Amino acid sequence: QRLDEDRLRAGTLRSEGIAVFVDAWFDQPLFASLRRRPDLLARLKRRRRRCDAAGLALSLENIGTGRFPSLWQRLPDLEMPVLLVCGGLDDKYRTLNGSMAGLMPDARLVTVADAGHNVHLERPAAFARIVREFLWEPPARATDRRR
Repeated sequence: QRLDEDRLRAGTLRSEGIAVFVDAWFDQPLFASLRRRPDLLARLKRRRRRCDAAGLALSLENIGTGRFPSLWQRLPDLEMPVLLVCGGLDDKYRTLNGSMAGLMPDARLVTVADAGHNVHLERPAAFARIVREFLWEPPARATDRRR
């Protein structure tokens, strides 16, 4: 399904151009929280509109998410600490991250309130604090390879 979506998006890029693609991209429900921050949304759209439409279309077709196999079955094998950060307003990825965290032996899931899919942009100070604390936290497991 994702591969088909990526192909359709690549077609939109080629036939209608980058501006139409960017508007459609950010109109997805996944990015609804950005509409509460019009300055941030406008900045993101301006930046994305500077991308090369042909190159982005090729990326979607050849290295988009739909091209890669699922590796969920490998999550229990991860021995290193894993940090999962999601926005409290991002129902889809909050659910996915919760499922992922349940499969990994050393995962920490942090949900950032009042943020959607772009936590690092919507709540940059909170995101930086979470990552900093995770990186500076002493290893919790004897099998941790960072020692």
